[in-house]
Amino acid sequence: MKRILGCFLLLTVMGCASITIPSYIRDTNPYRRIFYASFDRTREETRQVLSRAGWAIEKETDPELFERERISGENKEQTLLFTGIRQSYFFIGSGYSRMNIFLREKTSHETEVEVRYVRVTSMMFKSFYGYRNDPAVNHILRDIEQGLDVRPSDIPESGS
Repeated sequence: MKRILGCFLLLTVMGCASITIPSYIRDTNPYRRIFYASFDRTREETRQVLSRAGWAIEKETDPELFERERISGENKEQTLLFTGIRQSYFFIGSGYSRMNIFLREKTSHETEVEVRYVRVTSMMFKSFYGYRNDPAVNHILRDIEQGLDVRPSDIPESGS
């Protein structure tokens, strides 16, 4: 009995490791959608949707610090939101999730929202990385769209 308990304790302790979740998520499986609303309005709605969904915004920064190849020569607004880490537990491991949300102004009434997601699943001796979560990300994008509730009549004419 002591031997079994000792082996179980050893296996439990061996699985404990430090997991590093990067703040910046690489462009592995981005979700992109264009919303027909101003940059400021889309940014505010995105912040509210993330807050309602339980994702704390850790920081906001300029995306050019991380992606030099996407620097736009135009003076259009853009920002990058980093969410905090969400942790979940299960029987033989833990899961850690984080999102990066890029907002880029396309025109004065068009904003592109790009969501990148990472989930690190840590088990006893191995960590697995996943870059997809269609239900969660699509739910956030749908909530942003519903919050903006932009109708074609809300968009001013090009000549005005």
